[in-house]
Amino acid sequence: MNFMDRVGIGNARLFKIEEDLGMDPNSNQFQLAVSILFVTYCLFETPSNLIIKKLKPARYLAGLVLIWGIIAVCTGLVQSYAALIACRLLLGLFEAGLFPGIMLYL
Repeated sequence: MNFMDRVGIGNARLFKIEEDLGMDPNSNQFQLAVSILFVTYCLFETPSNLIIKKLKPARYLAGLVLIWGIIAVCTGLVQSYAALIACRLLLGLFEAGLFPGIMLYL
């Protein structure tokens, strides 16, 4: 899942997302948008694994995938740099439990 996020935002850069969102091409705004996902991913991976032990894994993972998908679609609809950062933070939050949770479930 994380790979899809990185490839998607990389492709968006090829199609001029920086111009569309009014980012300064000489700043590190794009790199921040790419790497901010890992902040919430790292912070919420362990708590998510603790939550999955308390809830039913099938429903918890289904909820994570649903919300992750909605946010991934919303990432394509952002109109500002702040919205992009917010979507990337939320993607990291909900993606944090997916891979470890699926491995635990299998």
